[in-house]
Amino acid sequence: MPAPPGTVQERQNRPHMHDLLRAARLCHLRAQRIDGLRLSVSALLGLLGLIGAVAPATATPIAVGGALWAIAYAAGLGTAGRGALRRAALLQEMFDVEVFELPWNDVAAGKRIPIHEVHALAQRSKLSDEAVRDYYVTVGLPRPFDVLGCQAQNLSWAARIRRRFARVLLTAVGVWSVTGLAVGWAVGLTVGELLLRWYVPSIGALLMALDTYRAQRDTATERDRVADLLDDRTNSPGQAADLLVLARQVQDVVLHARQTHVRVPEVFSRWSQAKDRADYEAAQQDLAARVRNGGRPRP
Repeated sequence: MPAPPGTVQERQNRPHMHDLLRAARLCHLRAQRIDGLRLSVSALLGLLGLIGAVAPATATPIAVGGALWAIAYAAGLGTAGRGALRRAALLQEMFDVEVFELPWNDVAAGKRIPIHEVHALAQRSKLSDEAVRDYYVTVGLPRPFDVLGCQAQNLSWAARIRRRFARVLLTAVGVWSVTGLAVGWAVGLTVGELLLRWYVPSIGALLMALDTYRAQRDTATERDRVADLLDDRTNSPGQAADLLVLARQVQDVVLHARQTHVRVPEVFSRWSQAKDRADYEAAQQDLAARVRNGGRPRP
């Protein structure tokens, strides 16, 4: 059944809106590939440490390579791909602002990406119609609760998968560190030899993992804070205009987070996608019940 015209459900499924999602996803993929390349090099150097642990002749060149890579990462290599990330965030902002019918914030976002560039990027995307349909779970809430409900969904979803990814990274760092101690004990390495042959080659990977862990944890915490604020405000609604001002402020927080941190690997969102969407629909239904009980905001 077609969505009523002028609703969030209808606006988010217009053809040009799907183009924005495809273009944003393509730019996100570029940023993720650069991030993945850094991770691959770091992991390779770390794995070479296994060779250095049992083959002393290779330990020094592997350690030097690991140290140089760590220096390059600390000196700015870790920020490569920021251009693609910012463009992806801007495209997503263009989508959200039109779906939510919010004013564009020139100070926070700058200029919009021209439509011809959006179209060119979308044409190179391989996302199917199904993949971009119904981006937000909606249950027919009245304005501005439809906007606030979608934003709460966005905040909660991102916090969930980022925290999930952060836990995996921290576990990997712990396992790698303990494994190094076990290997060092097994082959009889001294403390100096263990540091040189195992930890120095992998220092780039460890730095990247810990930096990413902290960034994802902090982003998840900030999104949870804003989601809690939204929940409090929807429990005691005020005037519609005030709630839309809040929605614009929330959107600025979302934009900043998107411009700062690369999306987590797709596997972490696909892992429990069906369950996540069911949870969001339940949250939307709960919000709808609260709106019915508390009344709509005053016009």
